[in-house]
Amino acid sequence: MLRLDELVRPKFDVRSEYDRQHVENLAKTIMQKGLIQPIVVRKVNDKYEVIAGVHRVLAYECLQRNEIPAIVLDDVNDIDAIILRTIENVHRKSLNPFEIARVAKELHDNYGMSYDDIAELLAINRSTLYGFLDMNEYLTEEEKKKVLKGEIKRREAIAMARERKEAEAELEPCAICGNLTKKEHLMLVKICPSCLEIAKAARGE
Repeated sequence: MLRLDELVRPKFDVRSEYDRQHVENLAKTIMQKGLIQPIVVRKVNDKYEVIAGVHRVLAYECLQRNEIPAIVLDDVNDIDAIILRTIENVHRKSLNPFEIARVAKELHDNYGMSYDDIAELLAINRSTLYGFLDMNEYLTEEEKKKVLKGEIKRREAIAMARERKEAEAELEPCAICGNLTKKEHLMLVKICPSCLEIAKAARGE
């Protein structure tokens, strides 16, 4: 058992927000049947960081309990904690596409993992993960809300995001000449034999 005042929230939280209604419903279940599954934590300095079970902790707070059953894992570093937390939530199907994308970006940008490895680790199809990443980066906050409400189909949202991604790429400076956008350079190559030869040489053809 651990005291609630010994617990701290995850250093990187895979969730963007917690459902208050779910917490209240969980509190009622715990009050009637008890806690079925202990929370999982790791020791961080003089506190315990929650790896799995934040909803359970919030439910205990709601019930004004002082202690909660917990399993303490040893030798768990930051990346292991994020992975364990994410896998548990993915298996519960309780993370939305944007939360999964946030986790993937965190593991990629700050811990050097490839997106392909992340997809395999989370047992997610690679194309699905890349679709989530595009949605997270290229959809507006309003559009994201509509996706979560089902007002925009996920397939439509991914197509919309990828269209914007491709349009953005066309406006990036050309890597060969630096003066034109990629789109302008490609158009010029089509009509100018000299530009075509320069492009081939730059590619080592």
